[in-house]
Amino acid sequence: MLPITEQFLSVEANSCHDVLVETTANPLGIYDKATTMYIQGKALETVNVEKVNSHSSESENTKETFDDWVKRHVAEYNKRLRDNPNDTELWLEFVKFQDSTIPKEVLLCKPSEQEKRKKRGLFIHEKKVAILEKALQTNPACLNLKMAHLDLCDLWDSKKLISEWKKLVFVHINNCYLWKKYLYFLQCHFVSFSFSSILSEYHRCLSTLCTVMEGSIKTHPALPNTSLHMLEIFIEMCDFMKQCGHTEKAVASYQALIEYNLYYPVSLRALPHKDKVLVFEAFWDSGVARFGESQAEGWAKWFDKKGDNLSLITTSMRVEGENEIEDKIIEQKLDRCQTWMKLENVRETHNWLPWRPDVSSGETEDQCEDPDRLVLFDDIISCLFPIEDKKMKLTLILGFLKLANVHNANVVVSHRKDEFQQLETQSARDFNISRLSIPDVEFLPQIHETFVRNIFQQCLPCFTKVGQTKITEHWIEYHLGKLNDVTDKKQRKAKAKEVRKFVKGLLKLEDNRNNLELYDRYAQLEWTLGDVEAARRVYDTVLESNTAELNEGSPPSESLVCLCSHYVQLEMGLLGEQEVQRANQHKALQIICQMVHCPYQQEGTSKSLQILKAKQAYTNYINRVLKDGGESGDRVLNWTVCYALLQYITEGLTPTVDVYEHMIEKVSKMEDKSPLGNLEKLHEDLYVSYVQFLQWHLKHNIAPLSMLRNVLQMALEAHPQSSRLLWIFIELESQSNIAGRVRRYFNHSLPSSTSTVPWLMAISAELRRLTQLTEHSQAFYEPGAPFRLRSLFERAVENPVTQHCPLIWRLFLKFESELGDSQRLQGVLYRGLQQCPWAKALYFDGIAYFPNKLQEIVDLMTEKEVRVRAPLEEIDLLIGHVEDDDKIMENETDSDNEDKMQTETVT
Repeated sequence: MLPITEQFLSVEANSCHDVLVETTANPLGIYDKATTMYIQGKALETVNVEKVNSHSSESENTKETFDDWVKRHVAEYNKRLRDNPNDTELWLEFVKFQDSTIPKEVLLCKPSEQEKRKKRGLFIHEKKVAILEKALQTNPACLNLKMAHLDLCDLWDSKKLISEWKKLVFVHINNCYLWKKYLYFLQCHFVSFSFSSILSEYHRCLSTLCTVMEGSIKTHPALPNTSLHMLEIFIEMCDFMKQCGHTEKAVASYQALIEYNLYYPVSLRALPHKDKVLVFEAFWDSGVARFGESQAEGWAKWFDKKGDNLSLITTSMRVEGENEIEDKIIEQKLDRCQTWMKLENVRETHNWLPWRPDVSSGETEDQCEDPDRLVLFDDIISCLFPIEDKKMKLTLILGFLKLANVHNANVVVSHRKDEFQQLETQSARDFNISRLSIPDVEFLPQIHETFVRNIFQQCLPCFTKVGQTKITEHWIEYHLGKLNDVTDKKQRKAKAKEVRKFVKGLLKLEDNRNNLELYDRYAQLEWTLGDVEAARRVYDTVLESNTAELNEGSPPSESLVCLCSHYVQLEMGLLGEQEVQRANQHKALQIICQMVHCPYQQEGTSKSLQILKAKQAYTNYINRVLKDGGESGDRVLNWTVCYALLQYITEGLTPTVDVYEHMIEKVSKMEDKSPLGNLEKLHEDLYVSYVQFLQWHLKHNIAPLSMLRNVLQMALEAHPQSSRLLWIFIELESQSNIAGRVRRYFNHSLPSSTSTVPWLMAISAELRRLTQLTEHSQAFYEPGAPFRLRSLFERAVENPVTQHCPLIWRLFLKFESELGDSQRLQGVLYRGLQQCPWAKALYFDGIAYFPNKLQEIVDLMTEKEVRVRAPLEEIDLLIGHVEDDDKIMENETDSDNEDKMQTETVT
């Protein structure tokens, strides 16, 4: 690329002066010399024309093309790699650079030119493999190069590829990241996939890493954070079992690990892991209620009451009336496909807990009608490993709640269930987000509510105040989510009353009477439900009861700062689904000043001196925090929001913008080991708060939209995988009929994305636009919208990051089904099953779209050991039994009619 100064013609000062001189032909001095001479009727000098032409031709000849740019970078990489052949990061960077060698016109080619793009992609793929093979010749022991090489060798023979992965894992058995890559490869490999084989590899991984943690393998010491990685692998394993349809095994695995780590007898704490497992086996086989079940008391109490364990025996949580529901379905006389789908759904909904014999009534394990519902100790023994950290135990409980379809509404990307579900902010940073993207299986409400309530009640005593607060907040969010599902006004009003009563009951507990986080959540709940005055009374009461803390010289506690920040934002109209008609800036100003020890008065005017003192106090405190650290990121965020709103109320927009930009710049320059904790999250939270504030300002004031767009662009450059920022971007641009800005952004960012989130957001934006065009009958204005969306789907399912995401395949299937091309739809289905062989939901979609392929798809599910609860042979017997009964009834009716006719004839 030429320097900027050489890309333009140099203009001398004298000639410029001559051109701009005022004459009669050029009275304003705005014409160039050629135009002036033309007006005067004079000819332009030939020398100057030739000079200009020579300069322009030289500029065109020296302009660098895309191919020249690629050649120049390849030459630079080759030179650097010749000088530093042992630089493994440079080799991987060179491999990644190959994706940049594809021209944009190839990436954004027409659907008719897809074959051209595939050939170019195959060429790049082979080139990457050749580069990695050459890199391994000089760095044969580099693990990262080996993993990258195996990731690209998907054209090898299946047995050879699996053998190479196993060899690599055997050499590095203590590397958790390698185990994750290996398990993910096996799960996505269609040829060798079967549920039992993948589950056995998960168990082997956990048992091996547990042995490494104990120090039994001297040649491979435990790496840092091995226990945390083991917990992540365990959660992935349970999600895998649930998505394959084996929900009972997933629930039993969670129950076993929670009992083993949260309810272990104190007297057994010093025993080795193997000895504790032997004692735990007796508890598991005793028949007592386990974690989450009614009347469960835990492993420790059972161990203390071994002589009187019969009092703890309880029947498993069973559902009555399942047979009656199935009989009604059979009596409807539907076709074979619809009957199977309905019976499969009923059994999935009712039978998600492990089956256990009722010992009190003399039942045994042999009486279980479905052996897959019976989970023995041998099925969960490999899942047991010790967890000592309290935060990890809390993560384990939250993972179990997520498995039971209890999600925190504060981390959900989108509340629009018709576009995509369950995509969470935390999942964006997860290793295998694609496995977390299938909609939940609906459980029977009666049993599910009881089971979830038991989980919350039984786990609370196992944690300290911080953990109890987190769990209680999830409990409140669970009830609030059930309230949001109610659409009828009368039912919603009754449900809101129940939720209020539930939260008040929690606040009356001894441990929660002084819990400011829960009072803050209750006030937000009242504000959301529309009772603003009740929310204000809660906030005012809490602030009055903590006046002493606010009037002290030291800064208030983190929970009180968070409460004040939320109160201020609610008063200003920045939070809450129900917006305030007029922002109560006076009250917000009082609260902000009170946080830095100015007298709090519920009525009156804050004086200028108090405001100046408050600004100086905020400035000093924030500077001290940024310099010394020692505070959490959430507290720094809340202080920043309050200071920014103080500046906005008193001085206006410009000082507020300066506060946010100053804080963002300071945090971006801090080191990762700062005492503030996760700086990336704090940086993202600051940008989100900044963007939301600008949105609110533009809504209530006249200001250019470019200001918000510029800030949002900088935020997305710093955090391109932030689901919150991407959703704000899509919501903002969807207000316009022009989709060019959104499409340009995603066309630029998607090729380099390392997460599934941006792809899902891009698909969501296109689906929304296509829906809007269809609803308003404007499809003829943009006839290429369906083809553009199809091209985006094709790019997504070919990208290594997203090709194993079941949610994208299901959206692709739904899109093609609406267009009505059955042949293309069938092709998408088989491609999706090949990339996601574990996703039962994908098989179910295929049966719904192609009822005539029921036998074929169910046979494939049986081959891959994906759970089939209603065998087709049973369906045929049930349907045939009903048909036989109908024939018998018809025959009996005919015989009765014949007898009557004979009687009448005789008479």
